[in-house]
Amino acid sequence: MHSEWTGIIAAAQPKAVTAQLHPHERVILSFLAILAILGLVRRVPMERHFFLCLLPATLWGVWHIESRISKRWTRILREWASLALLLVAYWALEVFATQSKEGPRSTWLFWDHHLLYSVGLKNWIETGGRALPTLLETVYLLLYSLPPICLGAIYLSGASRRSGKFLFVLFLGTLAAYALIPMFPAASPRTAFPGVDLPAYLTFPRSINLWLLDHMDITTSVFPSGHVAVAFSCAFGLLRTVPARPRACGLLGSASPSWCTPRPCMDAIIMPWTALPASFSPLLRG
Repeated sequence: MHSEWTGIIAAAQPKAVTAQLHPHERVILSFLAILAILGLVRRVPMERHFFLCLLPATLWGVWHIESRISKRWTRILREWASLALLLVAYWALEVFATQSKEGPRSTWLFWDHHLLYSVGLKNWIETGGRALPTLLETVYLLLYSLPPICLGAIYLSGASRRSGKFLFVLFLGTLAAYALIPMFPAASPRTAFPGVDLPAYLTFPRSINLWLLDHMDITTSVFPSGHVAVAFSCAFGLLRTVPARPRACGLLGSASPSWCTPRPCMDAIIMPWTALPASFSPLLRG
């Protein structure tokens, strides 16, 4: 009798609701926590470090509230809104920007010049006039919309229940590359070497890309490339989520950023190895 009353009383008591974190949300919280720790090690100014600590606490609070009032539309909104956190994570790296940027630029430029000039990639791209440069610049510009396009394609293909796999690979692959950015402080080649390696054609998409890079980019470093990291992560995420569907847009996008910034050789070598391991995580089973 006593056990029955105990069960009734326990059932009547309100249950504590905690934030149910999705795997990709755990990734972003872990990344921001690492940035906060790195801020202590690097001894960044107090107001910057407070910002780094405030970010994960705010996100956890928002997700906790959503867990308490969870509806189908709030869960969908939460999933789509999480894509914006890739930009938040990228801009948070500006905290580690320094005046001294002495990365191994000479090594990068040597290999990139070899690819662009000795191998003849630059001449091959420009030999047909504006057509191919315009295409590459347009694809580079579209990379900003690649994550929502891929997520939308997953929904339209009827694989929305597996969207969490895509987001996990996207976040883990992209943030693994972002985590390397403070380790390789290097100024943009366009500012470090103005007037060097300019393309023969200034296309309209390139003008937009340059404006975005001048006004919306971080100054911490330009390596690894955030654009290439997102493109490869989207491609590998689609491979794990909807393997029977075409992934040409993601694979094409992974190659195009090399045209806007003269680091094609280094990015092509490094970026796949930051995104590929994410697609084989044990968390993707099932």
